[in-house]
Amino acid sequence: MADYSTLTAAELAADTQTALPGASGVPADNAGTYILNICNDTGADIGFTAIYVTDGPAPTNAHKIRPAFSVEAGGWLHIQPIVLGQGWKVFVEADAACAVQLIGKKEG
Repeated sequence: MADYSTLTAAELAADTQTALPGASGVPADNAGTYILNICNDTGADIGFTAIYVTDGPAPTNAHKIRPAFSVEAGGWLHIQPIVLGQGWKVFVEADAACAVQLIGKKEG
């Protein structure tokens, strides 16, 4: 049975690469399929450098799952599915502060 209760929420700081769900990555008991939700409730478009998935190290172009893009003012975006194993991280960087959530589905 799937468990959709895993949630990591973060407020991105401008021009700062943020690792979700944190420095240690996904715990073993939360490995599964995730959705990255991006919410821009500001009055201006927000640009994103890229979205990366790694198994722990700092990301390189080989880890890129989405190239540079923007989310319009008052807009939102879902990126799915993102399969994450133990210790894996999603790296996100934006040119302005905004809210992101990594919403999980633990398998089993």
